[in-house]
Amino acid sequence: MADLTEQQAERVAAAEAVDGWMRTSELRWLAQQADGKDLVIEFGAWVGKATTVLLGAKKVVSCDSWSTELGLKWDDHHVKPGLPFNRFFETHRQPIVDGVLIPYVMDLAHKDFRDTLARDYGGKGDLVFIDADHTRQGVTRDIETALRVLRPGGVLAGHDYGEKDWPGVAKAVEAAFPGFEDIARSATHNRGRGPQLAATIAGHRYTAVLPGGSIWALVPIE
Repeated sequence: MADLTEQQAERVAAAEAVDGWMRTSELRWLAQQADGKDLVIEFGAWVGKATTVLLGAKKVVSCDSWSTELGLKWDDHHVKPGLPFNRFFETHRQPIVDGVLIPYVMDLAHKDFRDTLARDYGGKGDLVFIDADHTRQGVTRDIETALRVLRPGGVLAGHDYGEKDWPGVAKAVEAAFPGFEDIARSATHNRGRGPQLAATIAGHRYTAVLPGGSIWALVPIE
């Protein structure tokens, strides 16, 4: 992995102080992928660990139900310490106030919410990162929604691939993109033959990568 810029390293260090379940190598990769992008969309934010490194983008849309807090407004009157959304707000107050970070309070399990997201951001996401419902059904649904908001040629990625506690993640990814695991794991042994095709999305060719930790990704073939 390439060295981080000073700003990327600062975001990684800040993210490590936020509660959540991400390895340093995963935060580093996300920081590099998000840096300078026009729009990053994340599915699943909790209190905003990954969000911290994704804020290297010009705008980030964070989609989460924050448990039972659907419809909650993010002004000071509604902030109550301890609730996931309020901890997210407290961690990222300034980017939210500045309009750089948009908390999109929604339940990805409901079609109306997914349709609204696609209407607002269809085909605009330079990076879409999935880390929400970890069941096979949930990840399948989130991949389908992510493909609706992904910019042609953008990067699609997710978390917890191969984790024994979340077998549904790998099952969903491999069902959506047949051959994903074989292509990703053989990439380091490809020896100059070029990346193997894993999927064609909106006319763009993609290969599969496992960049570190439990992140899975589809990246465009140059």
